[in-house]
Amino acid sequence: MMFKNLSIRNKLLLIVLPTILGLCLLLFLFDSTVNSTYKRSRDIFYVNLYMTHVSLLSSDRDFYQANEAALRINSLDASDSEQLTDLRAVYKENAQQTIDNANKVAEYLQNDSQLMDYYTPHILFALINGSENADDPEGFLQKDKTVKDLLDEFNTNFAIWQSAYNPETGEGDFHMMDESFDTARECLNEMQDLLTLYSDYSSTQLEQEIQSQILWVTSAAIFFIAVIMILALITIRYLRKHINEITDSMNELAKKNLAQDTLSLNSKDELGILSSSFNTVLASLQEIVGQISVASLEIGSSSQTMVRSTDEVSVATGEIARAIEEIASTATSQATDTEQSASEIVNLEEVIGQSAESGALLAKASKQINKAGMEGLDVVNGLTEINKNSQKIFLGILEVIDKINTSADRIGEASSLISEIAEQTNLLSLNASIEAARAGDAGKGFAVVADEIRKLAEQSAESVGTINAMLKELQENAALAKEQSYLARDTVQVQTKSVDDTKNKYTAIANNLEVINTQIDALESINDRMNLSCNNVVSHISNLSASAQENAATTEETSAGSEEILASMISIADLSNNVNDRIKELQVLVAGFKTS
Repeated sequence: MMFKNLSIRNKLLLIVLPTILGLCLLLFLFDSTVNSTYKRSRDIFYVNLYMTHVSLLSSDRDFYQANEAALRINSLDASDSEQLTDLRAVYKENAQQTIDNANKVAEYLQNDSQLMDYYTPHILFALINGSENADDPEGFLQKDKTVKDLLDEFNTNFAIWQSAYNPETGEGDFHMMDESFDTARECLNEMQDLLTLYSDYSSTQLEQEIQSQILWVTSAAIFFIAVIMILALITIRYLRKHINEITDSMNELAKKNLAQDTLSLNSKDELGILSSSFNTVLASLQEIVGQISVASLEIGSSSQTMVRSTDEVSVATGEIARAIEEIASTATSQATDTEQSASEIVNLEEVIGQSAESGALLAKASKQINKAGMEGLDVVNGLTEINKNSQKIFLGILEVIDKINTSADRIGEASSLISEIAEQTNLLSLNASIEAARAGDAGKGFAVVADEIRKLAEQSAESVGTINAMLKELQENAALAKEQSYLARDTVQVQTKSVDDTKNKYTAIANNLEVINTQIDALESINDRMNLSCNNVVSHISNLSASAQENAATTEETSAGSEEILASMISIADLSNNVNDRIKELQVLVAGFKTS
């Protein structure tokens, strides 16, 4: 059901998108496979094999050089101390490098436990050849030691070799040294052989794995191609089937066959929309042809009725002509009466015009008075704002004076406190002087200090007196300023009240002027309406007079028109006959469509 409702573009995308997604997935899988194979081959051939092989070769070379240095040390005399020292250094260095390089093998192979602990030349040879019966010229089937076993054996023999001879003293067992040297080097050679076999086995395994992955990717590609072909076949079959159905129905419609069944394609794609449009067109044509058939019958019946009506109209036209003659006789007297009424209305219109002019002059004078009153009211409003601001300023001044009085009181309290402190300080200095006099020479320094304190106390008392005098003067001035401010505030309040009274009077005048202007505007409106009514009456009377004259002329034209109507009725009867002929032709044309 979902596939049917998809548009043709989306159906085609349903074929293309899986192809693209499949290719992307295959490319991703192929890339992942290549990266995995590369990483594994790098780990095997570079880390596990190459680096390990290099370490073994380096260990073998250093082991050989250390053994040669030991032999040369043993062959030299003790008198050649400088050369002995160099050879001993070479011996130690190469011996240490030998054991270090050998131990690096365990480091390189620590992540490959099978190569380190499981694989032996025997096992690898059997795995490579598929059985143990293959030709074994190298004798790998007799070698069952792992890398770990060989490395342990090497370390054991190297320790024996190293302990068999002391290059510092020149003492040692050279026979044991040679045997352990050969055995240790044999261990190194067997490890190299094992790595060579492991390299061959890993190459075979990688090749088989790559072939398996190629086979898997190829199978996936074949599967995707099969799915895409199935989707393409389904889509093509769906499109071909419904396009053929629509084409057959259109051919039947071209043959004027309206009795065919509607298309039953209930999908939301382009073919479903085309089928729905075809069904709509078919239903519309069926309805139109049916309506034309019914309309042709109705028109035929109407044309026959029209012929009968023309006869009746001809009789009525004669009666209308007689009535028109009577209307013409009364229209002449009506025209005379309307002309007299028009002259009286013109006189009334002149009186109304004079009244309108007087009202306009009165309105102009009232507006000028109103304008002057509004200007005066604006001035009074400005004065009111100024008085309000002055009142606010005086209130602020009074508040500042109150704060000054409060600050002066606090300063007086502080001055009294300073005066008391000065008196106490003076008493203290006096007591200190007395105590200093009692102390004699020992109290002279203290007496000087007490005298200075007394002087400072006296100066503080004098300063307090000065401050009190200034403070008293400040309080008197503040009281006087406060009294004057109260007087000024009262004056401003009286002035503000007078301004408010003036403003109220101006407002009352402005309100009365607005009432007067309203009445004047109403009077002007009444005059305008009266003038308009007079104009309308004059216009109507003029039209009535003209209509009366036109009626007289029209009656004559109507009489002539009646004769033309009789002639038209005859023409209509002829046209009705022609309509009947066209209806018969239309019925023949409609009969050509197959509707049932």
